[in-house]
Amino acid sequence: MRAVPLALLLKKRQRREWMRRKRGFSPFVRFLMGLLVIVLLALGAGTALTAVWMSQITAGLPDVSTLPDLLSPSGEGVFQPTRLYDRTGQHLLYTLENPGLTRRTLSIDPARPDHLSPEVIRVAIPLLDATFWENPGFDASNLLDPYPQTIAERLVLNLLLDREQPDSRRALRMRLLAAQVVSRYGRRQVLEWYLNSAPFGHLTYGIESAARLYLDKSASELNLAEAALLIPLLNTPALNPLDAPAAAKENQQAALDVLLEKNILTPEEHQRARSTPLRLRESFPESHSVAGAFTTLVLDQVAARLGRQRLERGGLRIITTLDLTLQQELQCSVQAHLAQIQGQSYQAILPDGSPCQMSRLLPTRPPVERASEALTASALVMNPQNAQILAFVGDTSRAGEAAYLSVHPAGTLLLPFALVTAFARAYSPATMVWDLPQDLSLPNLDGTFHGPIRLRTALANDYAGALSRVLQPMGGEVLWQLAQALGLEDLNFGSRSGASWESARFSLPQLAQAYALFPNMGTVYGVQMEDYRPLQPVTVLYVEDGQGNILLDLTQPQSRTLVSAPIAYLMHHVLSDESARWQTLGYPNPLEIGRPAGAKIGRASRGKDLWAVGYTRDHLAVVWMGESTPESQLPSLRVTDVAALWHAAMQYVSRDLPPRDWEVPAGVSTVQVCEPSGLLPTPACPQVVSEVFLTGNEPVAYDTLYQVVQINRETGRRATVFTPPSLVDEKVYMNLPPEALEWAQSQGIEIPPEKYDAIQMPLMPENAQMTHPAPFAMVHGEVIIRGTASGAGFTFYQLQAGEGLNPQSWIEIASGDQPVKNGVLGKWNTTGLEGLYALRLQVIRADQTVDTAILQVTVDNTAPYVRILSPLPEQTFTLKPRQIITLLAEAEDTGGIARVEWWLDGQKIGESRVAPFSLPWQAGEGQHTLLVRAFDAAGNMGETSLITFRVSR
Repeated sequence: MRAVPLALLLKKRQRREWMRRKRGFSPFVRFLMGLLVIVLLALGAGTALTAVWMSQITAGLPDVSTLPDLLSPSGEGVFQPTRLYDRTGQHLLYTLENPGLTRRTLSIDPARPDHLSPEVIRVAIPLLDATFWENPGFDASNLLDPYPQTIAERLVLNLLLDREQPDSRRALRMRLLAAQVVSRYGRRQVLEWYLNSAPFGHLTYGIESAARLYLDKSASELNLAEAALLIPLLNTPALNPLDAPAAAKENQQAALDVLLEKNILTPEEHQRARSTPLRLRESFPESHSVAGAFTTLVLDQVAARLGRQRLERGGLRIITTLDLTLQQELQCSVQAHLAQIQGQSYQAILPDGSPCQMSRLLPTRPPVERASEALTASALVMNPQNAQILAFVGDTSRAGEAAYLSVHPAGTLLLPFALVTAFARAYSPATMVWDLPQDLSLPNLDGTFHGPIRLRTALANDYAGALSRVLQPMGGEVLWQLAQALGLEDLNFGSRSGASWESARFSLPQLAQAYALFPNMGTVYGVQMEDYRPLQPVTVLYVEDGQGNILLDLTQPQSRTLVSAPIAYLMHHVLSDESARWQTLGYPNPLEIGRPAGAKIGRASRGKDLWAVGYTRDHLAVVWMGESTPESQLPSLRVTDVAALWHAAMQYVSRDLPPRDWEVPAGVSTVQVCEPSGLLPTPACPQVVSEVFLTGNEPVAYDTLYQVVQINRETGRRATVFTPPSLVDEKVYMNLPPEALEWAQSQGIEIPPEKYDAIQMPLMPENAQMTHPAPFAMVHGEVIIRGTASGAGFTFYQLQAGEGLNPQSWIEIASGDQPVKNGVLGKWNTTGLEGLYALRLQVIRADQTVDTAILQVTVDNTAPYVRILSPLPEQTFTLKPRQIITLLAEAEDTGGIARVEWWLDGQKIGESRVAPFSLPWQAGEGQHTLLVRAFDAAGNMGETSLITFRVSR
């Protein structure tokens, strides 16, 4: 019984002892114990974080064991230059090297037969890595510096990490690899590898090649002065003796001064080296390419992806998109065509001695005055379905091809892209424009003006003045937006001014890429060289290193849809309309190739730069011709000359392919319209044509360009109700705006008379008159007729209306048995009526005599058709402060538009009275609503639906 209480007592005593000891711990001890726990936890967490961090640093770290193969003189590494091949990989196009210089490796061991001059080692180590023989391969004092401090770091950065971004991660990876390579291969091997592989500028790698290139001697023979010239190039390879001889000599003198300060040189050695003459080369032949301009484009694209240093270092095999046979045919044809235009002979033979087939497809050129000797041409052929450039001949004169990538003013070749944007804003190929005399840098090719024409006709014939009339109210923004997305970027577009397109300059690859939008129905293909940049044409299929590893694969291009298929089809439909070009180019002409194709001629610089661009489903070609001396004249160069070369190229590449046409995409409709107004036909329309529209954008208004006017054949004035019917003739006239009257007179086009026939009935009797509406007025809706019906013997009056100039029947409007004097005679409801009407007032008196008054009016109850072209519903503008947005609308009415009102956010902000109807508006930030109202001469109003758009900064 006592055992249980005793056990409980012992437990209580133990508990009290533990509590006493706990209370006995000092606060400092408890603090230390807590701190210890925290430190242990932190160390554990830090270890885990360090492990994660190190795994990120070392992830994908290159293996230093690859260096011996990469640096082997007998392998395919840095001692073999980069080579470019055609698309088959069988034909060498270009070797990226200094011709005649074989890359060799020399030992740093003076006991070896082929060894470096000891002066090279003596100069290199103090200038590049003073602690080279002591450090572990890296500089521990600058662990996070992404740039190399030691020779080992330079080596691994050049050969293993050259494509990594210069950040702290690269810094640590570089130093890890530097330590590994020194530990594994030793300092002497690291130094030898570096000096034999490092870049010395001007496509030169390794000090042996540098010595041969700049000094025409071996690196084993270099003296102190020469070593001091070459070693600084490792820091500034661009300042080499060929490209910058003065800067190279300055750097040599500075290097000798540093060596003196570090006591590497004695004063006597320093002075002797400074005064030692340097026998430098002044020039060196460059490597020749089969396709100079194309090669430049290839090298730029590869350098953008792999880096210029990796490209020039060597060991790469680049398989390009070039079709060598097509390239040679195009080169031969360009030369043959230039010779033909200049009246010279040329033997059109390919390099293998076979005849040039493409040149035989050049259309015969009639004998004219010989062209300038300064004439230059270039041409490009591309596959629009994958954006691969198949052939590219850069600017070529009779002296040969330039190897650089040139740009030229594109001029009217840019206008289709502006009109594509306009098509999205309710314009169509049927939209009427006026081709009228004006001050033009690019007059019409046929030397005449054509008055009212469709946009289709203006674009097909390159009527720059007429097209400018359309673009001007829309502003440069219309062209800028799509051009930028297509990669047509030029400083002239920076201001986004309306006239900037006339001087913007682009290369043939840029324009080919842009025009591929049309055969691809709104989609472009290509390769993106930088983030957020437009796609570029493809010049490279793949790039591999000496071990066969694929470093860059561009066989599958990227794609972007920039324009909807229906809008792209509308432009293609215009560009493929052969008959639309006949009035300028004639029939047949070089832009016709016997199969479905789209084509466009272009002009710039007052006609001194001429273009032809066009496509089938399978190929696209761009041709430019111009002058290398701007001050000379080319009186005999014609657009058909540049089109002829395009014709030959397209005929050649299409020779074995079946013709393929385009399907009409959903969202496109065909409507019969009046030529050239593009509106619905009326009986007065002289010609009806088919036109394509975006579904929902078909015309709803009837033609207003042509009108039937009744005239008195004897007086030539407009007939009235008083003109004897036997003298009335009906004639169709153009409804011309004031600015077109002079043109119409010069073309012998009859202008409708403004005055009405002077033949009048006797004056209205004093007691039977109509004073409102006025004679020949335009009326609509309910018309209040005022006047007088009174006088002696008044019994009653009748008010009647009859249709036409000489009504055959009359309808009573009103009547009254009470006299009216200068008051309301009646109200005429004209709902449903249109056209000419006569009003007749008859006052009947007690003696049965009748006084009559007649009045002629025109009834117009059709409200104007109006729609907003810009902005589009829900469109967002991103603008600079105080920038102007041009509001644009289209309005049509048979009786003419009196005015157009602009209502922004519920407030009227302006009026337009002359087409094209536009209003410059200083944009205000935020969301806005826009409503447009149009009024005709009769007072009818038409209005658009309310649209919403936004302006942001």
